[in-house]
Amino acid sequence: MAILNHLARTRCTGRQLFALVCLLAAVPVAAQNEAMPEDDIKAAFLFSFAKFIEWPARSGGDAVLVVGVLGRDSFAATLEQTVRGKTVNGKPLVVKRLTKPQEARGCHVVFIGGGDRTRIRPILDALPVAGVLTVGEAEQFALRGGVITFVKDANRVRFEINVDAAGRAGLRISSQLLQLARVVHDEVVER
Repeated sequence: MAILNHLARTRCTGRQLFALVCLLAAVPVAAQNEAMPEDDIKAAFLFSFAKFIEWPARSGGDAVLVVGVLGRDSFAATLEQTVRGKTVNGKPLVVKRLTKPQEARGCHVVFIGGGDRTRIRPILDALPVAGVLTVGEAEQFALRGGVITFVKDANRVRFEINVDAAGRAGLRISSQLLQLARVVHDEVVER
């Protein structure tokens, strides 16, 4: 919990943030369950991801970075707590609760909660593609076209990044973040 509190309260440099992401990636899920609930870890990762992504320029610019949460209201509450008062590249983070994919217009990040992988494709198809970082927790989310998936691996919360999906969205992902991820492509896994 101390790591999350530190991350949520400070403005970390790139190197400090990189170290925190590495540390979070190495914490076993069993220990996370005792000290850090899984949703807290995912919220901290989501906040960290935003610092390692370069979005395409939008007309008129953006005053805030909007994170939409679809499908898990409890996660939205956790995320709101984690990002309250925080900024990414000088832009405050705003959490928007979504009830359907069409409400994601204007979002920079969309977290898709739930583990039903049969719903992934229809949801992704209904979302705007350009400039949207999609993050999910359903099995094979990244393989089916999402950008980042949270996965449990050896009792740790890890993540996969689909570089094909990121490219389609016009997102540039830092090599530092890619080094921590399992890189995947549409329906093909790269080791």
